[in-house]
Amino acid sequence: MPIATAERHLSVGQFGQIDVFVLDPYAIALGKLDRGFDTDIDDIVFLVHQKLVTMPELGEVVAAAIQRSYGYDLSPSTIQTTLRLVNERLIDL
Repeated sequence: MPIATAERHLSVGQFGQIDVFVLDPYAIALGKLDRGFDTDIDDIVFLVHQKLVTMPELGEVVAAAIQRSYGYDLSPSTIQTTLRLVNERLIDL
């Protein structure tokens, strides 16, 4: 079962009295999968190479999102196609 999105926020650091976080990298990747532009694929590959996202967990996040996609503006077919393209790009590198 995928980890809750709030548990995946990454701390960038504290600047004065402000704590800065990066949103859940899996949520970022999911949005990029749904948009599916070539630059989005590059961004997801970068997240994987930086070890901010793993393909097995991303697959779990995608499966969970697709099950609930009817309630959101998500395209399951686009997400699955883009995920396949990410996998192909990772193999080619």
